[in-house]
Amino acid sequence: MMGCRTGSQDRLFYSFNLDEHIPQNHLLRGIEPGLDLSELRQHLADYYSHTGRPSIDPELMIRMLIVGYCYGIRSERRLCEEVHLNLAYRWFCRLVLEDAVPDHPTFSKNRHGRFRASGAFRWVFDEVVRRCMAAGLLNDTAHGVILDVEATPAHRTAEVESTKVMVDRVEARFDITPQRLIGDTAYRTAPVLGWMVNDKGIEPHTPVWDKTERKDDTFSSTDFESNEEANECRCPARHALRQLAPIQEPAPPCHEGRHHYLSVKPARLPGLPNEAPVLPENAVSQDPPQHP
Repeated sequence: MMGCRTGSQDRLFYSFNLDEHIPQNHLLRGIEPGLDLSELRQHLADYYSHTGRPSIDPELMIRMLIVGYCYGIRSERRLCEEVHLNLAYRWFCRLVLEDAVPDHPTFSKNRHGRFRASGAFRWVFDEVVRRCMAAGLLNDTAHGVILDVEATPAHRTAEVESTKVMVDRVEARFDITPQRLIGDTAYRTAPVLGWMVNDKGIEPHTPVWDKTERKDDTFSSTDFESNEEANECRCPARHALRQLAPIQEPAPPCHEGRHHYLSVKPARLPGLPNEAPVLPENAVSQDPPQHP
């Protein structure tokens, strides 16, 4: 027999427990034990006025941001809509069914204003790391706990320098110095190795950036033979390669930070009339020559 729903949605009172409707294996249930924002208001106290109407709870907005990061919700407007509709998001943000969700202009102003100026995001990150340390999750790389993050442009030099910033910051905040550092070939340069081994005592686990063997049909360094006594190097065809002219050192900078440029003999730029002035021999110019 075909059944028919007898209930209606015009009831005045409901018996509803939000926690019972969130699965035990839900992602947000796994995040909740590692998140303690009880001291967030104290951290942000100097960025709020002591008079006026009460603001939106900053913990609510931080929890909403975490939901957006975990589920790839990049639009603030859509994030507010999803928190309004999704029971699991409401449970994580500690909202009951009757609670209102902040509108997106207020949410955006706090996110890009006082949260960024106060370093609230860094504070939340450090608090999570401290809870992981208390739970004993920093013994090895198996747990994959991230201790620090530093945003850099996609440039090898900037990425390497950010490593020094992160290691020094973790050492200052958590009193932790890594015993080993695992990285790619960009971290195997001489300055980085000297900083890791000599300054920090960190054992590097990075592949060597070996360019001695060429793969583009050109000669490798091992194809040449060096003779220190004769002060020469021989190519694969056994011909001696000698330096024909000494390498000239660049002129030192002047006291203003600019270089002096020396004209060895009178010279005339092409295209100038014959009566145009030229630099006299051994004249010194304070500025670099301008080429057309």
